[in-house]
Amino acid sequence: MSLVTRIKNLSNNKKITIAELERKLDFPYGSIRKWDEHQPGIKKIEKVADYFDVSTDYLLGRIDDPVPFKKTDKDNSNLRAIQRGAKELSPKDQELLLKYMQFTFKNISNGTFKHDTSKDNF
Repeated sequence: MSLVTRIKNLSNNKKITIAELERKLDFPYGSIRKWDEHQPGIKKIEKVADYFDVSTDYLLGRIDDPVPFKKTDKDNSNLRAIQRGAKELSPKDQELLLKYMQFTFKNISNGTFKHDTSKDNF
């Protein structure tokens, strides 16, 4: 099954059109339909995978199970997005990110982390 066919099937299951998907993901109109002839970049494939909460391997036809791991977390797509973002950092920046995350986890768990949830920025 081709990349475009898999995306069409996922879109149908979610009851959205390819054009709606392109708008939601800020892709140019008609671009997904061309992906069988011209492979998109990995960033676009990751965006589609995150939207449908499936693996990139599934979209690329490497596996047939859209969710090859057992879902134990409420939103695995957030964890995958964090992991992908961290991969783009230098090893030094990955270390710094890890320290920030450990500090934040500690403060959340002991109730000292304060964040204004009415705002989307820090």
